[in-house]
Amino acid sequence: MLDQKLISKYMEKGFLVIPNAFPIEKINELMDLIAHVIKIEADRIGLHETDKEKLLNEVIIKMRKEHPVSTSWIYQTVNNSNIFKKFIYNLGLEETISQLINTKNIKSIGTNSPNLRIDFPEDKKNTRTWHQDGHYFLDNSDGFDSLVLWISLVGANKENGTVIICPGSHEEKKIDPKFESADNLLSEQHITPQQIVDKYPKIDLNTKVGDVAVIQMDLIHRSGYNSSDKVRYTAQIRYTNLEKDDYMPPQNMIKYSKFSRS
Repeated sequence: MLDQKLISKYMEKGFLVIPNAFPIEKINELMDLIAHVIKIEADRIGLHETDKEKLLNEVIIKMRKEHPVSTSWIYQTVNNSNIFKKFIYNLGLEETISQLINTKNIKSIGTNSPNLRIDFPEDKKNTRTWHQDGHYFLDNSDGFDSLVLWISLVGANKENGTVIICPGSHEEKKIDPKFESADNLLSEQHITPQQIVDKYPKIDLNTKVGDVAVIQMDLIHRSGYNSSDKVRYTAQIRYTNLEKDDYMPPQNMIKYSKFSRS
């Protein structure tokens, strides 16, 4: 449970970092899974390694350069694994989430788009520029009725490309964005106008392993640039308020992609 001071801070700034949100054992179990899936694919293509740290960094970085389809397979496989789903749906933060999205009962909390992020060093292709998540996730129209929970699995900072936020920008509500349709492997973009972004200070969201950040759906933010030599791993899930009259449940489609893994 959060005290009123922290709730007021979230209302004012549009984000909140909650330190040590869960025990390190839960994080370790998830990272063990990621290393396990990387090893399955690495063994298949002849990149034999048993060291967990090397699998999570050197091996998958090499794989991405030489076998990029394999890294896509790893990403999708982890996201569909039993251990990842057990982790992301059992965070134990329901009371806190209920406070922040104003549900009368924790049974009225919905979820949307849980996923693992794998951010590689020097990757500019898979980053998003300034945007508001409320344009991508339409479950609730009011930004305070839903939020993004952003979980630090290895620690996040400016060097490894943590998310960059504009504190207080959620007070703009939803801003008409510039829309760019999906192109090849790039997803669609709803880009916040730069003249709005320039009105606000910028903060790199620095977190330690096990910390979580909650981000209001109208807060302007963007991906950072990973200039380190290691992969940044984070997990995300969106929480929504089922009690609101405007709530729209997302329609989840099952889609299978054939991976031509060489």
